[in-house]
Amino acid sequence: MRAQIIRKLLYLCLLIVAISIGVFNLFLSPSKEQEQSKAVEVKTVQGNQKSVEELLAKGRKLREQGKFEEAREIFESGVTLAEQAGNLEGQVESLFHLGDICWNQGDLTKSEEFYRQAYDLACDSGMEKWVERGNYIFEIFDHYNQGKILRAKQDYPGSVTSFKLAISQAEAINSPDHVIKCLRQLSVTYWGMFDFENFYRLNLQALDLARKINLKREIGQCLNNIGFYFWRINDYTRALSHYFEALEIAQELGNLSQQSACLNNIGTIY
Repeated sequence: MRAQIIRKLLYLCLLIVAISIGVFNLFLSPSKEQEQSKAVEVKTVQGNQKSVEELLAKGRKLREQGKFEEAREIFESGVTLAEQAGNLEGQVESLFHLGDICWNQGDLTKSEEFYRQAYDLACDSGMEKWVERGNYIFEIFDHYNQGKILRAKQDYPGSVTSFKLAISQAEAINSPDHVIKCLRQLSVTYWGMFDFENFYRLNLQALDLARKINLKREIGQCLNNIGFYFWRINDYTRALSHYFEALEIAQELGNLSQQSACLNNIGTIY
């Protein structure tokens, strides 16, 4: 009798142990559904990573074609998708592109905001290449703004020095976008100094660079300035030619302030 009881107790103990092991394994081992879910997550992340690279490539291509509004939309999507995929490099590059585009469009406040976001991410992630680029860009901003301030105070030599420093920094990172605007602003300082030949030369230089990267906004502004130079030397035929070309670009871009400037300049001749 006692032996039977002992056997039953042993059987119950073994049964409990077996059940416990099964439950334990159930918690430890992922279910088929969990494994499938994890596989889907991995594929989604991998897909997002690929999509980020595709967006960056598309955005770069649009920039090369001078389609900056379309490129901006692509890079904004790139920031969001890169964040979802945990792709910090993609986020940083997209933000730098957005900073460049806003700089080209004349929205320097928004441009600096994008650069700052990119720079902070790059610093936190130890991306030295992008950190260095950010440092150069912030120096360009400082020299550019200082150049305009000094010109407004009629400190023309100081303004020239500031813009030349900005150009030097832009050339150091191979950024024609920044070089172009700084060249054009430097030309305006020379105009204030009645140095019309340097004004003309710098606008030709900026125009050549702007055409290479299809930067129509700057192309139009340089053409308008060159027209102003020809007006100054009484070559009205060439002045009008440049004014009308600049006006056509301003109309294409819907740039009302530039259209007004071109029409006013044309009016002074007629």
